[in-house]
Amino acid sequence: MEHIIGDCCPNGVPSLAQAFTGTLERIERRYQHWTSTDAVPNLPDRGGQNVIKRIKPSDFSRFYQKSGVAAKIVRQAIKSKDEAESANLSRRILGASYPMLASPKGFTPRDQSSQLKGGRFG
Repeated sequence: MEHIIGDCCPNGVPSLAQAFTGTLERIERRYQHWTSTDAVPNLPDRGGQNVIKRIKPSDFSRFYQKSGVAAKIVRQAIKSKDEAESANLSRRILGASYPMLASPKGFTPRDQSSQLKGGRFG
């Protein structure tokens, strides 16, 4: 995941939301071909080893599909002029702890640690 995100995250974006959305959209464009080949791409680390060679094609395909769905939802959230609608769309991807309204300080203080749930791709 770190490797894919590192390769797909755009530079020069004005916000974390734009970086997140751009990353998901690039994943969708870059890896579309692989979901129909029953294979996974060769993603060499900086030393030349394929970092995802042990991922099953079905798992990679599921990851790709979920990334595409998430990309569309977060793009809607960014385009929305209604803060509540934007927050609700973001919560569909980022979970119920995502804040409903922007904090005047620009961030939401953490009151608990995150707990990951679900399978390999949530």
